[in-house]
Amino acid sequence: MDYVEGVLQDEERAAMNRHLVVCEDCHEEFLALLGPENMRRLLKGERVTGIAISALLEILPRLEIRQPQKLYEWYLQNLCADRIFDPRGNRVRFLPTTFVRLAHIKNRWGHEPKNSRSMLEKIQADEFSFRGGDHRVDVDQVVRNLQFSFQRTGELPWVKLIATQPTWIFRGRQGTENGIEAYVKNFGTDVHPLYRVLVCKVNGSTRDVITIFPRERIRKEEFQRKVWPTTSAA
Repeated sequence: MDYVEGVLQDEERAAMNRHLVVCEDCHEEFLALLGPENMRRLLKGERVTGIAISALLEILPRLEIRQPQKLYEWYLQNLCADRIFDPRGNRVRFLPTTFVRLAHIKNRWGHEPKNSRSMLEKIQADEFSFRGGDHRVDVDQVVRNLQFSFQRTGELPWVKLIATQPTWIFRGRQGTENGIEAYVKNFGTDVHPLYRVLVCKVNGSTRDVITIFPRERIRKEEFQRKVWPTTSAA
């Protein structure tokens, strides 16, 4: 409780943060003490009264970089250059061109650019600034695009946890999603779940990341396509 209320010293809090990242039992107890409403506000980047914000963000860190050029540099250094493996030993790979979709980058017309490489060249040269669309796009659509973009990029540090410590892994639907796997991570509790889904293309023993998005619930029939954990591993 001292941790949740933010009364621990910095050194004690840092040690607790490191423990909570790897201990599921303590992490669940922490979430129960925090409560669902505070948890939802935290994930939206809002202030939570009476809670040690800096400590909580070390557990579920949010990337506060807004400039596309700096975001892309962070993505290359922290995700593309890293060797990330799922619980089965399959590599989860982030490709440079996937950044455009993961960061919800839009062109001046408010659409996902068809030529990702050309867009990345503009981003690297710091010649891109629209992100949600320019004056030719309806202002409400621009706002929605920016909201999605900020939510997506803010949660980029979470993707390693989704890939390496998923709650479940599902295969895609037969016929429509052949060769697709979805990594699902519940950052909340069974009663108040907060799901994030990482979708990957199966490429031998490698999983190439396609996109990431939030989910409100996982349907019962989806568990018929669960490939991890297996019965023996559960």
